[in-house]
Amino acid sequence: MHIYDRAMITGGNGMLAHALAEALGRRDSKAISLDRAACDVTRDEDLRKLFHEQRPTLLLNCAAHTKVDLCEDEPAKANAINGTAVGAMAALAKEYGTALVHFSTDFVFDGRATRP
Repeated sequence: MHIYDRAMITGGNGMLAHALAEALGRRDSKAISLDRAACDVTRDEDLRKLFHEQRPTLLLNCAAHTKVDLCEDEPAKANAINGTAVGAMAALAKEYGTALVHFSTDFVFDGRATRP
């Protein structure tokens, strides 16, 4: 089985997800893009259903809470989307043998910090 056989993209309504879907399409690979209604990454049952029913070979995680001001005002929501959900996806990806690619931004972390 090829890694692109069952590619899926979370955060499917975002700009990055659209760009990745287009790039895969140009390579004759198709990815299923999932918006929040199709898979809310903060809901364990949605993630389990995704992995159990779809058995993705590749999961491109573009789901994110990216508005910095809102993240500061809604830290629990930001952590649920940008932290806890990513850990849950990683655990499920390991369990199902799925390659997981998670995207972040250098606006949040540019690699130059000397502390976490």
